[in-house]
Amino acid sequence: MTRLSALGKTAESGAAGTAPTVLLVDDEPELRAIVAFVLAEEGCQVLEAEGAEDALTVLRSPAPVDLLFTDITLPGTDGVALADAAKSLRPDLPVLYTSAYGDDAVRRAAVRYGPVLEKPWRPAELQAVLRELLPALPRRDAETVS
Repeated sequence: MTRLSALGKTAESGAAGTAPTVLLVDDEPELRAIVAFVLAEEGCQVLEAEGAEDALTVLRSPAPVDLLFTDITLPGTDGVALADAAKSLRPDLPVLYTSAYGDDAVRRAAVRYGPVLEKPWRPAELQAVLRELLPALPRRDAETVS
């Protein structure tokens, strides 16, 4: 597993493989670290970005990204606008949104690119959505995260 910051610095290195790469965007560092851990446990490589500008820097680079996982509510450019920009750069990129807020207008705008995982979510819920969005994700044997 390799966790990278949005600026490409290796935060944690391990065996590299063909694991899908998730670009995780959340402005709350503690929450981002927990979600990155859950994604890594699911077999994903994780690129972390604090906000939309950092995420767009990654998306403009040649770094492989198989899924954009973004909070809808971000300072500055929100997750919906980030997804719009991401889709202009990488039209086939799947998007997964997360939000703790029940703003129906934002949620309706978000779903044009992907599902919304409502906070607080359980790792098993994330696991199920990842299986749909990342068919190449390695299957875990009998163990599941709950």
